[in-house]
Amino acid sequence: MDSAVVKTMLEVQDQAYRGFLEIQMKQVDDKLQSMQATINKLTRSLEFTQRDVDDLKEKVKLQDQEIKCRTKENQELTARLDASSNIIKELQDKSNYQENYNHRNNLQFLGIEERPRNETWEQLAVKISDLLTEKLQLPNVQLECAHRVGQRQENRHRPIIARFTRFSDREAILRNVTKLKGTRIFVNEDLCAASQELRKFQLPMLKQAKSQGKIAYFRHTKLIVKDRLASNGTRVPVNTVDDSRGSSSSAPVLDDGHRDTHSVFPTTHHTSSWGGDRCCWWSSC
Repeated sequence: MDSAVVKTMLEVQDQAYRGFLEIQMKQVDDKLQSMQATINKLTRSLEFTQRDVDDLKEKVKLQDQEIKCRTKENQELTARLDASSNIIKELQDKSNYQENYNHRNNLQFLGIEERPRNETWEQLAVKISDLLTEKLQLPNVQLECAHRVGQRQENRHRPIIARFTRFSDREAILRNVTKLKGTRIFVNEDLCAASQELRKFQLPMLKQAKSQGKIAYFRHTKLIVKDRLASNGTRVPVNTVDDSRGSSSSAPVLDDGHRDTHSVFPTTHHTSSWGGDRCCWWSSC
């Protein structure tokens, strides 16, 4: 083959190869530029996102500080509320104690017939005095005053609150209330509402103790439960015990031939730094 032809062919091939390389290089360059543009775009996006993250971190930091501040304020308020609640509770206890103390000579009589109208306290005094003399054999009790309480209702006798001059007279009445059994007349201590609620809460325990043949009664807000033993020291069977020993849940009187052995005191009984042991707030236990 002629050398000129060969040279011409080589030149053509070289030009073709160079053209191919240029095309390939241009495509690669275009792709690199596209990738660079994408990277730049992503970089700007990341920078924007980072600024948002930094802003959020700052906001979170501020919120954490505010939460800590609010938490501290809430703790202080809670402490103040607890202190206020304790003060209120102490004042309520003092108020209840004072109210009960003021009523220490009072008794509540239920079931005494009420006149239709214009019933005076003197008439009430006569009814109570007659009841004490005839039923309880206590003729020398000194009654200070008496009045009905509550709204008048048809066919229902309102309770009577009676105040006695001597505390000993009040105690003598409570010791003799079993003599009212069968008369449908009942005698209770005149307690404040809070003390009545404490007794109401313990009524199921009192009924359960009585159903078990035990002696159960209240001393102020304290439930007293005692075993019953016969005179020979043996326990009295449950089915031989009379659960209706009297007309008051406040004054225990043992049946003849029986004696109590021990007391069980409920968790509702508590003490106070100002009032002492309140189960015996007006008498010795």
